[in-house]
Order: sequence, then C-alpha cells, then structure tokens
Amino acid sequence: MKRAMTLLEVLIATSIFVIVIGLAFGVSGRTSSNVGETLVISDVAMKSNRLAEYLNQYLRSAQSYTLTATAAPNTAFTAVEFRTITGYDFDGLDPDGVTENNGIERSPVRLIRFVYDAGEDSTNGADDDGDGLIDEGSIELREDLNNDGDATDANELLAVLATNVDADSFSIQCQPSGGATPAVDDAFLQISYTIMRRLPRQGEIYTFTNNLEIAFRNSLSN
Repeated sequence: MKRAMTLLEVLIATSIFVIVIGLAFGVSGRTSSNVGETLVISDVAMKSNRLAEYLNQYLRSAQSYTLTATAAPNTAFTAVEFRTITGYDFDGLDPDGVTENNGIERSPVRLIRFVYDAGEDSTNGADDDGDGLIDEGSIELREDLNNDGDATDANELLAVLATNVDADSFSIQCQPSGGATPAVDDAFLQISYTIMRRLPRQGEIYTFTNNLEIAFRNSLSN
C-alpha cells in the first residue's frame, strides 16, 4: 500500500533540495568567477608578449645613431624617434649624385610613444574615465608621412601597439650609459612597461610587468 508524504516530509525534502541547488549555484558562481579571472590574466600576458614582439621588431632594425628618446608627459623618456634601414644603394649614390649615409637607404622618421587615454588627468591619481584603471594609456607607432621631420601629425598614426599601459611604468633608456641617445659604447635599449586589467571579482587590478633589452643591430656611426 502506497503512503502519501506528510506535510513535514514535503517541507524537509524541499529544504534539502533548496540547499543542494544553492550549493551547486555557489560552486558554479565561484567557478565562473575564477574562469573570468584566468581569462583576464591570460589576456594581459598575451598583450604584454605581443607588445614585446612589436618593440623588438621595429627597434632592432633601427639604425641606432638615429635614435632619440624624447621628452615625455610623466617620466624621463617615454617616447623614441628612430629610422630603420630599408636597403642599400650599392653604387653609393643617391639620385642627386651625392653619396649620403654611406649608401644606406632609411625609412622616414618613426616614433614609438606613450599617450594617455582621453579624459585621463595625470595629476590627480584618480580614475578619470571610469574604466577602473588609473593613469593608463596606449603605445603608438607613428611615421613621418608628411616629410616634415616628425611623426606627430594627426594622420601619421600607423598602429596602436598596446592599450591599458600604466603611465608611470613605461620608460626607455640606452644602456649602459642610461642616456636618451646612444653613446658609442651603448649596446642595447632597455624598455620597461606594465599592462593593467581590472579583474571581474572585487574590482582588483591585475598587472603584468615586462623588462626588455633590445640589442642594436645596426651601426652607431653614419
């Protein structure tokens, strides 16, 4: 003979069911949050490595004596102008018949620099643009397309190499002299930067710092 469940049994069974479902959703929520944080951390690491590849690609092929680290918005050197070697004129003569640069053909002036995000105020230490980060910006690659000797005009932006870069972290120095332009004995550029992202849980900021040493491939002398 089948027996119907009493009201007390129904209430107990319902309570157990609610507890089990609640625990399941709690575990699911924590798992989802952990996965989200893992994805953010992985994304920051990939962006940092990609920026390192870009900097190495462009600056290793630069003719080192054309390098000039320029004045920056917040630290000593957060921008560098340079020209890359694009080929060689084997007869040593330019079209005007005069030998220049020992027959080396070079690109127009290029510029790698840090710029603050729109709306960021570098003086107040606050999240001015509401994205959860403080004093962040991007790294730009520019080229003198107008042939006016610099690469700062509005139409001369070639690419944004990285975003969410900590303004206070980006620095460029020639080593071992530590100067803005290469000395005769300098062998490499030392570049530091930190990329930031806000984590999904509790609004914490995850940072990934990279320090590069890029050896000069081309001659110091012209």
